[in-house]
Amino acid sequence: MYNPVPQLGHLFQELGPGLEEILALEHLGIVTALLGACRKHGAHQPEVLQLLLEAFHCWEPPARQLVCAPLLASVLAYEVYFGEEEEKEQEGATPPALSAVSYHGSLMLQHLLHFADPSLVLGSLAAMPPADLVTLACDPSGSHVFDALLASPSVSKKSRRKVLRQLKVSPRGRRGEGGDSAPGFGGCRLNSFNKGQSRAFCCVGSTM
Repeated sequence: MYNPVPQLGHLFQELGPGLEEILALEHLGIVTALLGACRKHGAHQPEVLQLLLEAFHCWEPPARQLVCAPLLASVLAYEVYFGEEEEKEQEGATPPALSAVSYHGSLMLQHLLHFADPSLVLGSLAAMPPADLVTLACDPSGSHVFDALLASPSVSKKSRRKVLRQLKVSPRGRRGEGGDSAPGFGGCRLNSFNKGQSRAFCCVGSTM
């Protein structure tokens, strides 16, 4: 019987170290396909998760891992999302509101929630402000993250409730004046630029 796992291993070795460059070149489908293959075959999941978060600059220091969900959802590197240079970073600062959800960012989160250990993403979702969770849930692409949350056999009932309970905290939905809803984004185009020695991603608008 054909075993695709060894081939996946070779593919992972080739693509894994260049994941950040692949993102910078806007080849998001390659990233989601790699995550989907790791999910399907149950292989290389911890490694690809670490490489993905390193590409988004939220693997180290460990405190950054708590904000990986909004970074992935919007396909923005840490420094771009928070609008600050790495050397001027202020841990504990109030995160900006989630305003755009990328189609491919949503797919990344969906695949990660179906990994054998989705605890890191679950912790990040549970830490998101209620208004941002509503933004994610009301977005045409982002809503499928909650489909994955409900359907994944790897997500315990306790973890599921912890995230869903946050939705009840924000009765008017979106963060902003008067609770007005912001327009949803079906997807975001990625541009890359150098910020010091690091690569970052910039969401410049909806193209899907």
